[in-house]
Amino acid sequence: MKYGAAVLSTLIAAAVAQQDYAIQGPPLSTRWTSEVGTNPWPSHPRPQMFRSEWQTLNGLWQFSPTDDSGLDSPPTGQNLERQILVPSCIESGLSGIQEDHEYSWWKTSFQAPSDWPQGKTLLNFGAVDYEATVFINGQNAGSHKGGYSRFTLDITNQLQDINEILVHVHDPTDLDGVNIPLGKQRRYRRSHIFYQPCTGIWQTAWMERVPTDYIADVLFDAQADGSITATITGSEGASGDVSVSIREKGSSNQVAEISGAINTAIAGNVDNVQVWAPGAPVLYDVVVTFKEDSVQSYAGFRTVAKTEINGIQRPTVNGKWYFPFSTLDQGYWPDGIYTPPTKEAMQFDVDYLKEIGFNTIRKHIKVEPDEYYAYTDQQGIMVFQDMPSMPHDTTANDEQTKEFNRQSLEIVKTHAFFPSIVTWVIYNEGWGQQEGPIEKGITNNIRDNDGTRIIDSVSGWNDHGFGDYKDVHSYSESQCGMVNNDTRIQIQGEFGGVGLNLSADQLWPDPAAIATIPETYEIATDVGAYNNRSIEVIDVLTSQVRNNKCSGGVYTQTTDTEGEVNGLISYSRDVSKANIDSWKSALQRLYDAAREKGGF
Repeated sequence: MKYGAAVLSTLIAAAVAQQDYAIQGPPLSTRWTSEVGTNPWPSHPRPQMFRSEWQTLNGLWQFSPTDDSGLDSPPTGQNLERQILVPSCIESGLSGIQEDHEYSWWKTSFQAPSDWPQGKTLLNFGAVDYEATVFINGQNAGSHKGGYSRFTLDITNQLQDINEILVHVHDPTDLDGVNIPLGKQRRYRRSHIFYQPCTGIWQTAWMERVPTDYIADVLFDAQADGSITATITGSEGASGDVSVSIREKGSSNQVAEISGAINTAIAGNVDNVQVWAPGAPVLYDVVVTFKEDSVQSYAGFRTVAKTEINGIQRPTVNGKWYFPFSTLDQGYWPDGIYTPPTKEAMQFDVDYLKEIGFNTIRKHIKVEPDEYYAYTDQQGIMVFQDMPSMPHDTTANDEQTKEFNRQSLEIVKTHAFFPSIVTWVIYNEGWGQQEGPIEKGITNNIRDNDGTRIIDSVSGWNDHGFGDYKDVHSYSESQCGMVNNDTRIQIQGEFGGVGLNLSADQLWPDPAAIATIPETYEIATDVGAYNNRSIEVIDVLTSQVRNNKCSGGVYTQTTDTEGEVNGLISYSRDVSKANIDSWKSALQRLYDAAREKGGF
């Protein structure tokens, strides 16, 4: 049974006499801003591993900035100064704070439901940026470094009747000498293409009750030929057999069952399998059972590969070349920064792109909540997933590269479940990339950990020939597929970027950001000129598909973002610059050109 935030809010309200929560009037709102309320993101946050005994911790927490680490003296049993909404970035209007702080404390209280079964209690965080140290009833329960990956703590031994969670957050974004994976975040050095930072618990926090021996993770290698290899990871010290039941979607009709020892790869097959494919996404329900534990999951059967078609290397799904045409998708929100205001808002972006005809999204140096990828799985949208980059104006040293590699592998492992992710993108335009062929090692490590996808080692430049893609960036005119002696897949990793400055009420009202608008690659005079020029740029790519070795493209970008005005839609998501019918026709011409060259 899922328990809501009401119990938590009651406990907090009884203890809080400080500044009450209120949205801090974000500089620019969305249609969903007013719908957020104080029980945000109530849905189960991990659709690939659903259990019935869970409780959200989202809602109002206590918050206080601090001027140092303070880990030796956590404010146990003390009220903090203010209220904050979880999940949120403290810099966002939705948080109720809308300030920058390097160090901060976050606090909530909870009472575990009395009818939960005996066993262990797990505390989960979807993502905390950047370093999180968690205290339960004054005891250090564990820590995590990296702003983009889920982590879980077993807090069973720290529990009492009424329990206090304290999370210490340290976010060193933009400090001198600090070189960490942060994507587009900048605290002090914002510019035209770098935006506000995100600090804190920006994805869902929740608890689960599990048996003593439990399922810690599930991963399915489900291929288009119907073969499936399930790797079910158990809790520490767990042993015994696990059962994996594969069923038709929304039905109890079992199509296959496989079993074997937990913590091993167990193989089976689904006869007459229906595959997951772009635009035609068939998913199967899966129930995994281990002793007293059971989780509900799903699987999509598909095979991603680099395949030679008519003498040219192409990215294929199930042996077919679906020309991957994507937007560059920043995943930023004017009211929530990294955190979409609602699940419906998050889905809106995917639906909007799908309506226009895009079959792929390049998630640009940011990682989304698990529910995002579950939705692209359901919608049949391919995803090129970037690794969040280190700062663009630095060159990493050996230790920093090692940490970048560690966090990148963590992202791969926590997101390898989702069939819609077809490509990992490691480096973007050399940002934080060491000199020399440094990408070789992380490319090999990712391939060793996930052989079910293809890899874009270097998007843009500083390319030393590794990975599966030759990925070029050129904005006003694409240059796709023009390298005759490269045997990799050739794509236009970024292009377009035509801007249109909408009315003042649609601009990000930051004078510094507004001052950078002229840095846009090119700016159209009106919406008609915007559409004509954008489609002209796409038509050039279409000709390169016909005449060169061009195998995919990424148009910049989904939305306006702060000082960038080159989105298909405004930052608020209220105004679509793209003429839907005209863009549909242009994309159809592009896909038709690919079909003439052996595409599907």
